Amino acid sequence: MSGVQSVARAMAVLEKLSLSGTAGVNELARELELAPSTVQRLLGALSEAGVVEQDPVDRSYRVGLRLFQWGQTPLRRLRLRELAKPHMQELAVEVGETIALGVLDGAHVMHVEWIPARHLVQPRIGIGDRTPALSSSMGQCLIAWLPRQQRIDIAMESAADAGSPGDPAVIEEVLATVRAQGFAIVADPQANVRTIAVPVRAGMEQAVGALGIGGPSTRFPADRATSIAPRLIEVGAAISNYYGTLLATPHDREWSLDGRGS
Repeated sequence: MSGVQSVARAMAVLEKLSLSGTAGVNELARELELAPSTVQRLLGALSEAGVVEQDPVDRSYRVGLRLFQWGQTPLRRLRLRELAKPHMQELAVEVGETIALGVLDGAHVMHVEWIPARHLVQPRIGIGDRTPALSSSMGQCLIAWLPRQQRIDIAMESAADAGSPGDPAVIEEVLATVRAQGFAIVADPQANVRTIAVPVRAGMEQAVGALGIGGPSTRFPADRATSIAPRLIEVGAAISNYYGTLLATPHDREWSLDGRGS
């Protein structure tokens, strides 16, 4: 069985279990038109990964809690976007520049929300657009608080994707400055754009998102970006506090198999 075929069959098993609730090996084999031995191997691998569980009494299988936990990640990203948007709209009125919200997507920052400036000349941002993290102020905020080896790996991959392989020592210095001052400023002379960003964090954990302001360098020079930093940090902290509170609600806690919160 090829790797791709195995993945496809494993996904079919998960889909059947999610629809039926519980099922045994023979039932799954019959419905999926697979050999029981094949289904047994797939279930063994899925059980080892923690995405399916076996009932110790009747030996049937069901979807595990880990799959539920994984599914919360995109939902939390959507909640972050909904939570941040009113703050972004208020900030856009205050500063008159483009406001963006991004999350880490591999070695890239993905834009998940933006509020356009009132000016005709402004950075154009598309929801879902991705930018190498190291070349973005939001991306620098997203990786600056990661564990050292992880941030170096992501930063080096990001630099390579941007076509400018970096020096780990220089990258560490840049990210240390971001951590020390609580914000990142990046200028792109080619695009005539300057941006400033701050992290959005859940408690003292690594950044779950980044909030940024951007505009043409001629209208948004370095001194103006720096002067806006305290206000941006304040807004980022407010979103972080609300997001941390949201994660602490019963809706986001782990659930036991009988449906009661743990």
